[in-house]
Amino acid sequence: MYKRQLIGTVVTNNSITNNMITGQSGTSIVKNSQEIEMLAGFSSVPKAKWVIVAQRPVRATLSSLDLLITEVIKRTLPMAVITFLLIGFFAHFISRPLEQLADKANTLDDPTSIEELKSVKSWYFESHRLKIAMLNGVNTLQMQIGQLRHDAQTDPLTDTHNRRSLNGLLNQLMFKQTPFAILEIDIDFFKRVNDTFGHDKGDEALKSLTDIIKKLSRKDDIVARIGGEEFVLVLPNKNSQSALKIAERLRKTVESTNMETIGFITISIGIATWPEHSNDIDQVYKCADKALYHAKEHGRNQCIVAD
Repeated sequence: MYKRQLIGTVVTNNSITNNMITGQSGTSIVKNSQEIEMLAGFSSVPKAKWVIVAQRPVRATLSSLDLLITEVIKRTLPMAVITFLLIGFFAHFISRPLEQLADKANTLDDPTSIEELKSVKSWYFESHRLKIAMLNGVNTLQMQIGQLRHDAQTDPLTDTHNRRSLNGLLNQLMFKQTPFAILEIDIDFFKRVNDTFGHDKGDEALKSLTDIIKKLSRKDDIVARIGGEEFVLVLPNKNSQSALKIAERLRKTVESTNMETIGFITISIGIATWPEHSNDIDQVYKCADKALYHAKEHGRNQCIVAD
């Protein structure tokens, strides 16, 4: 019915009709007389002197394609969602060891970092190799840190505590309210030893004295070298009288020890206690210094308890 209505209608300004007149064939997208966008195909039949045109609205042509796309999306969407979820799960599963290793990399100087690194489950080859490399690095780093810490807190000649380390240990005792006695020990006429036998033999004398002090010390006692020939022995939980007995035993042991080349040496000891003499550690040191000076001024080779 629609086609009959068009019979006899003159169509102008239409690219298809223009092409048909010239005998061309092809396809095109055009708007019909009702301004509807159409997909058109045309071809001429020379013998009959006809031109055949087939056309269909674009919307009608593409509607089936839209339905097909919708159907494809409906069928593929669940699989796509599952695929993305699986990708996310495996990505997290793969990256988790790397994330844990990265977190541990910020605490490599912590003594517990080795055990924490070992607990990381590096289940695939690359993460396992990275874990092994980090463990090797941590071992080396902590060995170096330990050596530096030891060097910073230790007298290199006698391998005893230095003044910095001694102060830290005394602060710990005071924080715990643990009373202690300080024995300041000084070798008598040590300059004469160095001048007579040389500094090498003087160093041997210092090492020998250190060995004697350590042998007479208890497990919790603190041995430190704070000067050239000056040592400190800290006796936790000892008062002045018990500290004096230990000091006398030490003095007599040193006095009776024949050291190679040098022979016999003597020591003087000044004794003070915390908090008996003072709650201020600096004042306790001063009391021990005064007692040591008194021992030096009154004949040496003796032990004096601070007033």
